Amino acid sequence: METRFKNDTLTMKFRIEELTSNALVKWRVLEGPPEWIGSTIQFAHSANGEETVVLFSHLGWNEIVEYMHHCSTKWGYYMFSLKNLLECGRGTPHPDEQPASRWG
Repeated sequence: METRFKNDTLTMKFRIEELTSNALVKWRVLEGPPEWIGSTIQFAHSANGEETVVLFSHLGWNEIVEYMHHCSTKWGYYMFSLKNLLECGRGTPHPDEQPASRWG
């Protein structure tokens, strides 16, 4: 699986490690920033009344670096984009936004 960030200038490759219907999606990072290689990105989800709760994790970074904070901010943004896509039919995967840091 492949995904792109930064208006398609940054390509990352993942392998689906686990896919459990109505419960869990887990990816292994194959290509991307060096600190991400081999890490796990997961979306655990469950029903809570009429809502769906999504617990996002990015685990197993190769190194604890300042870049982690930038990525946490960006992942939060993309989670809201996903919510808007599912609820309103339009997300903002490539926002015209102010950079969160020197990494974009």
